[in-house]
Amino acid sequence: MNQEELYHKQLQRELEQDLLGSIKAEKDLEKKIKRGEEATTSYGLSLVKKWVKPLSDRIEYELLAANERKVGRASGTTRMMPVLEMIGDTDKVAAITLHVVLGSITSPKKPAFTSTAFSIANHIEDEINFESVKKHDRVMAKLIEKQLQTKTNYAKKHESFAKLLTRVPRLGTTNLSRDAKTELGTTLIHWLSEVSNGNIYAENRAEFRSGKQVLRKFVSASEPLMKYITDANHNTFDLAVKHKPMLVKPTPWALRHADYEIKEQGDEEAHRPLAFSGGYLSISKRNLNLCKTRNKQQKALINGGGFDKLVLAINAAQDTGWRVRPWMLELQRTIYQMDSDWGADIGIPHSQPKAFIEKPWNIDTDEAARKAYRKTQADVYKENIERTSKRASYKLMFDTANELVSHSEFYNIWQLDSRSRGYPLGPLHCQGADPMKAMIEFAKGKPIDSTSVYWLKLQAANVIADDPWTGKNIDKEGLAYRVQWVDDNFDKLKEIDADHLGNLIWTEFDKPLQALAAIRELCEFEEQGDGYISHLPIALDGRQRRHP
Repeated sequence: MNQEELYHKQLQRELEQDLLGSIKAEKDLEKKIKRGEEATTSYGLSLVKKWVKPLSDRIEYELLAANERKVGRASGTTRMMPVLEMIGDTDKVAAITLHVVLGSITSPKKPAFTSTAFSIANHIEDEINFESVKKHDRVMAKLIEKQLQTKTNYAKKHESFAKLLTRVPRLGTTNLSRDAKTELGTTLIHWLSEVSNGNIYAENRAEFRSGKQVLRKFVSASEPLMKYITDANHNTFDLAVKHKPMLVKPTPWALRHADYEIKEQGDEEAHRPLAFSGGYLSISKRNLNLCKTRNKQQKALINGGGFDKLVLAINAAQDTGWRVRPWMLELQRTIYQMDSDWGADIGIPHSQPKAFIEKPWNIDTDEAARKAYRKTQADVYKENIERTSKRASYKLMFDTANELVSHSEFYNIWQLDSRSRGYPLGPLHCQGADPMKAMIEFAKGKPIDSTSVYWLKLQAANVIADDPWTGKNIDKEGLAYRVQWVDDNFDKLKEIDADHLGNLIWTEFDKPLQALAAIRELCEFEEQGDGYISHLPIALDGRQRRHP
């Protein structure tokens, strides 16, 4: 997959995140359906995957065809082409169209066709104007984003955005006429109808108003599509990832001088950082701040240029590519399916709830037996709640890894907490628990030799920590002792690598899954020798307790 294809896929993933939200719950779904926000439900995911790219291709085709037409009386399609060219990205136009249409087809209020077309055009107009604001005044763009985050629906956001635009001096905005909006939205809906093979279409319905029958036009869905949506509403609700890892490098946290060059030694404005939106590519997902908290003093330091190096370091962390270890993914999948207690002990939760015991035969006559039964059942119930929570959390991580294993690399967005410590977003990153850390490695490796393999051995000793054969804490010893311990016990470690499920002594290691990853690389280095490309992250303690 080339870079352009990855870019388009990343935009699609970001739209999917908008549709899924962070947690799917039945109560939220009912509220969304009542508000006519069908586009934000989980079943919108498959519809987006199915139709965004075909619609984007159709728009691009029409743009090319319009540019090749001979000069003459402009057709309706030709007249609206300049508007689509302003936004530039046909994937965004397609995503906007789908978002609005999916939100209208099952709304109880049932907006008319013209209202839906207007809403699409308004979204596009806002997107064009916001891009203009970003180019004209990035600080104002950030303020506008912050204001819009407080609005609960698009109508309020659109109205607020129009007012905020008046506060940007000398800004050339795009203001489409009523006819232009109708034409633009109508054309996009018709193109969507074509690429969806008629599953979304326009129809006239008879309604009685003031005792008279009138025909009104609506955007509707076919019976198979409505059945799919209805059935999907009754499915089990799963946790969904709010901040997925990215397939391309995240947008860097901006500095005033965007290319990070320092023009002159005394030019402070040239390289002064801003806590401006970074991370995702699309505006709908670019609502993150570099600082996760509302610490005004911290943001003032960043905006004042005090954290230049820190911002650049965070951007460097975002630019670091990761990949999923396929063999580790399959090992964890097998352990999860085994539903074992030892698997739960190493961080891979039970895949099934614990079974309740049967009622004792004398429960009605023996009070002691009844109390013991109730206590046992209460304990099982409590444990099952814990299992469900752990299983949901693990499933987020595992499903994300399963989705990314086919990609050569992925990236995490990083933010700062109130103490300016960096943290990656998402369910799969380098700062998680043992199963998560063991699941990933650097996408770009480095060659090592008989000297630098020292660090590989040290990492193995640190994550093993406890010698399961002698009970000694090897991580409390000096660095030379740890490396020597690995050399002395390497034959045993190779036996573990050869049969993970047949030799479970590794489950007694301090960080067992990370230990397996380190042992695997040591075994591969022994086979290949100098020049072996290592992808293993080496954890080092960065604290400076003994230094002033």
